[in-house]
Order: sequence, then C-alpha cells, then structure tokens
Amino acid sequence: MKNLQTALVVNHGVPISINNTSLPVTNQIDTRGRSGGELLVVVQFGSIAGSATLTACSLQESDVTGSGFADVTGCVLATSNLADGSGASVAFAGGDEDSSSIVFHVPLTESRKRFFQVVVTCGGGAAVLVSAVAIMTTGGTDANESLDTLATDGAHQQILIAS
Repeated sequence: MKNLQTALVVNHGVPISINNTSLPVTNQIDTRGRSGGELLVVVQFGSIAGSATLTACSLQESDVTGSGFADVTGCVLATSNLADGSGASVAFAGGDEDSSSIVFHVPLTESRKRFFQVVVTCGGGAAVLVSAVAIMTTGGTDANESLDTLATDGAHQQILIAS
C-alpha cells in the first residue's frame, strides 16, 4: 500500500488558456529525496474549443534545472501505449474532449533524472484550458504494483507509464 501521508504535491502549471502555443512551465518538478518513490503528473484540460487541437503533450526529464529536457519514453501522448495495454493513447481535439485528463506515472528508479516538466502544445485558432499538478511519494513503495485497476477511459482519462 502506498503511503500518501508523505506525498508531496507540486502545482506544476497554473490553469491557463493557451492558443497556438505551449503551456509555460510554472514550476519544474524536483524529485530530490524521492528515489524509490513514484511520480504522478496529472494534466487537466478544461474547455477545448471546436477548432483547437492538442498537437503535443509529453513528460520530459533532465539532470539539471532549466535545460537539457528530453521526452520520457512511454510518456508521450499519441505515440505511447495506454497503461492497461489496450492500445495507443490519442491526442485530444475539438469540443468533445472537454474535462479530459492525462496521467503520467513514473517510478522514480535510480535511472530517472532529477527534474521533470510537462510540455503541452496546442494548435488551431481556438484556445485550450490546461493545468498540471504533480504528486510524489517517498521511496520504499512497490513501483511494480499491478496496473489492472488503473482507469484508462471514463472521463477521457488516459494513463501513460514510463518504460
């Protein structure tokens, strides 16, 4: 069982309306002292206007703050598979995807880098409301817990897991 009493919540991207641009990173996620724990990053989308498209959404990591970020394998929307293996994740577009969310899950193993950030890029002539929050647990949890009970649909939720 995971110990949520020691979890750390980071407001990673304040709610913002973006249009033909990328979500500015409000706070980079620093995982210092969380080795062996887990990182969950929840990217939430409010209104996705009819002509808006989500052209990119990924979780990135780096050894240093502010530069050198690269996509985390398994955490790139529209190219990574869903956590339950039911298929590939899909990009959101148009008004039928309002109130959607994407959940990135990263076991904080020794091979992971220290800093993380979400990159969300939108295109089209209309705006997308987006925000992001990170939740980190401490080490000592079972990072290989069964994924059978993870939701991968419902309120347009997608869970992507780092490989």
